[in-house]
Amino acid sequence: PEPTETSGSGAIPRDVADVFAGAGAMAPLLAALDWSRTPMGPPGGWPQSLRSAVSICLGAKYPIAIYWGHELTLVYNEAWSTIPGDKHPWALGRPAAEVWPDIWHIVGPEFESALRGEAAWADDRLLPMQRHGYLEETYFNYNLSPIRGESGTVEGVFNAGLDTTSRVLGERRNDLLRELAGAMADAVVVGDACTIA
Repeated sequence: PEPTETSGSGAIPRDVADVFAGAGAMAPLLAALDWSRTPMGPPGGWPQSLRSAVSICLGAKYPIAIYWGHELTLVYNEAWSTIPGDKHPWALGRPAAEVWPDIWHIVGPEFESALRGEAAWADDRLLPMQRHGYLEETYFNYNLSPIRGESGTVEGVFNAGLDTTSRVLGERRNDLLRELAGAMADAVVVGDACTIA
């Protein structure tokens, strides 16, 4: 029989426990997922390049996701789990185009570029996303970097990203208030102030 480790939810095969070591609160979700039903297959058969990428991802405190294979199957860490919103944990083990249909026309070409070996970077990129049952105006800083497999060919994409929506919207509001306050200096009566506003 395959060696196992015991967790709060029961016995976990050692090959799965080893791959998902350091995953924190994500560990039970990752271990419970039937990876054999995904394009990635069971964790015990993952190549070392994927195991290493997943290990780096899961051990990081920064939001990181790994997209693997030609379908760009998704694995991510706890810090990244807020990015898909209500799609978490459903998004685990799913192809990228299925997880992000609303923004695929924007990010799809960047993923294709990364799969060709060319990294992509975006700064405060507007991504209109459906994450909580409605279309949100969201902004992100992110990179998409190629992950090379044992043969040297690109096998996946490393994604580190940060949701900058609060900062971008806050700066926009502050700019508007500053502009409004400056314009109000010319107002003499209430009617002028209303017209300027």
